[in-house]
Amino acid sequence: MGSSVKVNEEGLDEISRSQFKIARYIGNNPGLPVFSEQVDTDISVTMLSSSRLAPVGKEYEALYGKSIPATYEELTPTQKQKLARAGGELTQFMLRKIEKLHKVVPDAQTQDDLFRSISEGLKNQTTGTVEFGSALYQLIFDRREILALTEINKYFKANPFQRDVVLVYGSIHDFSRHPRVFPPQCILIPYEFQKDHKGALAGHPPGADPKGVKQ
Repeated sequence: MGSSVKVNEEGLDEISRSQFKIARYIGNNPGLPVFSEQVDTDISVTMLSSSRLAPVGKEYEALYGKSIPATYEELTPTQKQKLARAGGELTQFMLRKIEKLHKVVPDAQTQDDLFRSISEGLKNQTTGTVEFGSALYQLIFDRREILALTEINKYFKANPFQRDVVLVYGSIHDFSRHPRVFPPQCILIPYEFQKDHKGALAGHPPGADPKGVKQ
């Protein structure tokens, strides 16, 4: 659990701003189930009392207090760095603003196998571009997106009265490309995130480069 993203000073502001918006959106919509690409198993807030996670939770509370600031400008440099590294949804979970983070894969083994295949594919790349429709592209985009949507479908089937969930995933992904898995008209990008969404690269609609995606 946690983020392995390395954040340099040049990209810190962009990433921390993005993650702050995610954190605030979750905070402003309490009770919505949150699915995160960061976890490979469902984790409950009760786990924060465990000997393994309790010290981590206390670290977040010491840094942020009971909640993150109301505006981005109020964040300290240390808070921005932490937010960029951990992600908005994990930060809110550690501050006990989310009851549970839901997984986007069937199990940890599937996640491990998938990322091992992606890692091996990237090692064999002769260029910095993943060609659209290639086996590697399908692993990075199609396979992972379909797995996430499948988990959400399972949740809705088990919770028929729940109408909405939040999916936190990389902005380069376009989940509307899989109508056989999930109705695209039911996938909404909140207004405040629309300008950040780079999913056009995944689906290559008019104006996007259909040749490949830069890594």
